[in-house]
Amino acid sequence: MKAQHQHCGVCEPKHLERNRYYYGKQFTVRDLEQEQCYFLDKLALTTRAILGWGVVCGLEAEVDASDLQIVVHPGLALDCCGRQIRVCECYTIPLKDLLKEAPGKTYALCLEYAECATEEKPSDGCEPGCHPEHNRIRDHYQIRLKPWDDKCHALTQDPLPCPDEKKRPASEKPAIECAPPSLHSYLCHHQTCSSCDCCSCVVLGKVVLTDPPTLDNCTHRRLVYTNPMLFRLIECYHGDLAHIVDFNWRADTHGKGNPIQRQIPWETFIVLIKSGLEVHFDQHMDPKSISRHTFIVTVTFPDPDSGRIRTERIPPQGRPSIETVGGCSKAIFKASTKWLDDESGFTALKEGFGVEITLRGSNIYTVGDADHPRKALDGDFIAERLPTGNGTPGGDFFDWFRVGPRPHATAGQQSGEESEY
Repeated sequence: MKAQHQHCGVCEPKHLERNRYYYGKQFTVRDLEQEQCYFLDKLALTTRAILGWGVVCGLEAEVDASDLQIVVHPGLALDCCGRQIRVCECYTIPLKDLLKEAPGKTYALCLEYAECATEEKPSDGCEPGCHPEHNRIRDHYQIRLKPWDDKCHALTQDPLPCPDEKKRPASEKPAIECAPPSLHSYLCHHQTCSSCDCCSCVVLGKVVLTDPPTLDNCTHRRLVYTNPMLFRLIECYHGDLAHIVDFNWRADTHGKGNPIQRQIPWETFIVLIKSGLEVHFDQHMDPKSISRHTFIVTVTFPDPDSGRIRTERIPPQGRPSIETVGGCSKAIFKASTKWLDDESGFTALKEGFGVEITLRGSNIYTVGDADHPRKALDGDFIAERLPTGNGTPGGDFFDWFRVGPRPHATAGQQSGEESEY
């Protein structure tokens, strides 16, 4: 059995050469070996440059304290040179003798690529002392404990700095870039080729020879982020998000006949706020997450004494309710009757006012179960398009409209004077 310990980089080997075939070509061992090396080197280069290296699946390691041994389970890994390492049966490493020789010492549990010559054949040579040859080379592996070396074995962070590392305290004067560089431009200036100096070892764990021995099989384990794994991560954080798909003031405020003003008559607003402002979701929402703190309706108007803009929340009539509609649901906000009675005689509101509706998406979430845990509402109302959201959980839904003056307001207001609030 032999293991290969060469340095691996994007230009190693420096040249990839393949055979050229022609009539009368005589094949030698060199030609046939070159045929294999070309495709093996090309596959390894693609693997390490595009997929990366580390554990692909399985290869769980554990300490069997009763027998004082480490057990490594089957799995698949890619080493830093891009070679596949398959372990197809449990592998054990005894610790009893090592505990006596080096108590307290720290080791890396290393999985390494190796080749094994098989199918021994007798040599055809006539000279005495000719050695038998092997007919096959088997891709194999070795698992062993190597003295811990931070340079080779510790899992280090990707050398690519994140764009937000350029952030500065607000007390410092910023260097404003208009427009800021794109993500593509940023990556373009940081696209460096990686190389491997300690490519022979895929770290499966960190072993400390205490009594009993301890094994950290996660902290320094490098993982290959396969497409299925990335999909599961994306699905975990961004899949099955709830969205706002409609609201019952939309036709009156966002219709083709009212694209800019967004103004509705006083009477229409009174009907809406009494019957309820309705927000429709495409999933079942948890009723506990809909409250006066997360479904907020405010009015804005100029203070008649100071001229400043005032904002007041409309108190709901009890808790905003949630109704289930098939596989969907809707939240209903009704103003309290006391507020309606008190504010109906308020002079500032008689002249018209603004209404702002906010749903706190980060605190509004779906009904969860074992298979689909609850997730925050994807609420951002971007460019006033429905369904809401940008594919990430959270974000506030915000919309607004204006309410015109009461019908018996001043003649000037009835003739067309409007408040901007």
